[in-house]
Amino acid sequence: MRGDLAEAERLYREALRLRPDDPEVHYNYALLLRAKGDQSGAERHFQIAYDLAPEKPTFKSAIEPPL
Repeated sequence: MRGDLAEAERLYREALRLRPDDPEVHYNYALLLRAKGDQSGAERHFQIAYDLAPEKPTFKSAIEPPL
C-alpha cells in the first residue's frame, strides 16, 4: 500500500503543477495527505480547494470544524 500512496502523491503533484487552479485536484490531494497522516498539508490543500470554489459544499465541509 505504501508504494501506491507514493505513486499517487507523485501523480497528484504533477497534476497540481499542470493544473494549479483546479480545486478538485487540491481536494483529492488533501485526502491523500490526510491518509498519509499529514494533517497540516491536508488542511492547506482543503483550504485552497475551498478558496478556488467556495460554492462547493464538500470543500466547505472539509474546512469547517466538526460540530
